[in-house]
Amino acid sequence: MKTGRLTLTAKRLQRAVQHVHGEVHWNESLAPLLSLQVGGPADVLVFPQDVEDVIRVLVGARTEGIPFVVLGGTNVVVRDKGIRGIVMQLKHLSGIHEEAGHVVYAQAGVRLPRLMQFAVGHHLSGMEWAAGIPGTVGGGVVMNAGTRLGEMQEV
Repeated sequence: MKTGRLTLTAKRLQRAVQHVHGEVHWNESLAPLLSLQVGGPADVLVFPQDVEDVIRVLVGARTEGIPFVVLGGTNVVVRDKGIRGIVMQLKHLSGIHEEAGHVVYAQAGVRLPRLMQFAVGHHLSGMEWAAGIPGTVGGGVVMNAGTRLGEMQEV
């Protein structure tokens, strides 16, 4: 496996994810995770079970010199050759809670419509614009998702 001048050995990939508690898949097709249902495999596909798992992946990848990418799946196209290195999919990071002062905390894997429904259910406003947007909080933040009615940077 090669990516530019970097050679990714199976041993280095294994060491990079050895402490992960979530799911780890090898040479896994990414197509089923993508809204367009096309794309090649990831050398390693990781579904971290919590934030600590994300940290384990990042530390392992950096220690071993392995490239990594966080993949949501909505409006993403992956080339047929796939993605070299580690791909993280954050669907298990799906917690939402409200704290005093009407502050809502949502993890990166929360779907935007679910966050909007949570806000409405707790008599909070500001997320109504997200009703029809596919995707997650993490992806929405990265791309500043929005409509003519509002966008992520406003909430």
